[in-house]
Amino acid sequence: GNLGVDISGNTVAGLSITNPASSNQLMNLYGIRAATSSISATASITNNTIGSTSVSNSMQNNTGNTYSGTAVVYTSGIHCITARPATISNNTISNLAYTAGGTTTGAGANITTGIYRQNGSDNVIENNQISNISTTSASAATGTSMPVSGILMNVSTGLGQELRGNTIHTIRSLHGSAASQVAGLVLNTSAT
Repeated sequence: GNLGVDISGNTVAGLSITNPASSNQLMNLYGIRAATSSISATASITNNTIGSTSVSNSMQNNTGNTYSGTAVVYTSGIHCITARPATISNNTISNLAYTAGGTTTGAGANITTGIYRQNGSDNVIENNQISNISTTSASAATGTSMPVSGILMNVSTGLGQELRGNTIHTIRSLHGSAASQVAGLVLNTSAT
């Protein structure tokens, strides 16, 4: 059979990273991160709870207050970059936040999203509950680099991609003056 990644039935909450207000160091924060370069491994990420539906900022990234570079740094509930198809279903992701704000600039300086999926064809993202995802980033990046979204799928092929039955709400940019984009669902794929 196919040797794959099966991540199910987990609860991840109460994670926080921070550094001084003057710091330019950004760090990634993931509830679940699945990555493999195997051409045969599929991924199944199901029935997990990331964050909390009742505790604000249960998953909090408070790093890189003065960051001005171009590297993309992530705050993701589920971050899946496996090479083969993935099924991401029936997960609850809530109260995930990037909170440093400040003068963070640069192309895609930071991305906060409930579910991030990159690579693979025949991906299925379905029946997930995603809520209260927020950022205080000053980033004005657009498209797949926008600072906050519910689901962000950035794949090289449009073949067999399925996004259905997801409930996404309360996705917010909380920076006082940034011209930030916000989206429930972002899909970027080639025409084939």
